[in-house]
Amino acid sequence: EVIEILEEYEEFFMQMSLIWLVLYPLMWSLLIDGFYDIAVRMEGVLDAVLSFGGVMQSDGMQALYEYLTPLAFIFLTVAIIGIAFQLIVGKTVQKTNVVLNTVLAVAVILLLPWMVLQLSQLSDDFIEVSQGAGIDEDVEVSALSTQIIQTNTRDVVYLARNDFNVEGTIHNTITDSNIRNIDFTEIVHPEPDDNNNARGYGESVQGKSINNHEVFRSKLVDNEDGEITTEELEPFSLKIIGEIPFLNEYYYRYTGNFINMFAQLGILIAVMLFTSLKVIRLFFEIAFANIIAPFVATTDLTTGQRTKQLLKDLVINFSVVGLVMLVFKLF
Repeated sequence: EVIEILEEYEEFFMQMSLIWLVLYPLMWSLLIDGFYDIAVRMEGVLDAVLSFGGVMQSDGMQALYEYLTPLAFIFLTVAIIGIAFQLIVGKTVQKTNVVLNTVLAVAVILLLPWMVLQLSQLSDDFIEVSQGAGIDEDVEVSALSTQIIQTNTRDVVYLARNDFNVEGTIHNTITDSNIRNIDFTEIVHPEPDDNNNARGYGESVQGKSINNHEVFRSKLVDNEDGEITTEELEPFSLKIIGEIPFLNEYYYRYTGNFINMFAQLGILIAVMLFTSLKVIRLFFEIAFANIIAPFVATTDLTTGQRTKQLLKDLVINFSVVGLVMLVFKLF
């Protein structure tokens, strides 16, 4: 049984060594305190940018609308007087278009604040739904950076707690809230005590002791006949000093696919940076369109084309913002 477990879950078991004694803490520190930390901060920036910091729903924006509405109606009145003067002097004006575009201008002045709020809310809702799209049932909805660590990290204690019978793609209990408190260089010691500072992990689902499982006391070797067998792992100790924990050859609790994690987090950071800049530009376009839309509508009574194009661009920009998170999930 031990041989079968060690062969079947080979990627879960990695032994301590003098080389890994230096490299392992360095790699996990660079990953969690470096790449992961930057990615989490970038996600926070992107989330704030995607919601425009709540500017569209803010009291300040509503106050600005209240200030601009009377000015827009003044512009509309002047525009109508100008068209009336054109009719008096005999200039050709399509009256039907003027009436329809006047109604459109009034609608823009009165309903644009409500329309922007609805588009902003729809965009936020779509972003929230997109964040949970494509995630396996056993994966908690969390930060994208945490999901990368979660799906590329294996916990041998998690495996033992489930009696070496696991399914799905998640083999650990990593979450947003506990990832910074995890010691990814932790060692599974068969006999934990105060001298070796090792942890006891209790019992498995079937009530078996996790630390005392034979698999944590064994490693695979070839015998004289070339057949695979096991050899007992013993603590490194000296008669005078006793056990020296950091020279043991026991298994690390956590193993990870470092190439995937570094590559995915690096790409994620770059994509989020450029996306944030793109969304910021869209934000300024949307904000500018909100301010000038009433005045464009009141000065475009003859054709209405500029007003329609502006409203079309406004809807497209909000749609692009809402689709950003979905693109991330596809990525």
